[in-house]
Amino acid sequence: HWFFLDTVAVVVAFVASVVAAFP
Repeated sequence: HWFFLDTVAVVVAFVASVVAAFP
């Protein structure tokens, strides 16, 4: 199992949540 893919998924989810916070 690649931890890199898990890290990317976490970063993408974080960025998406931040972007969603903007109008």
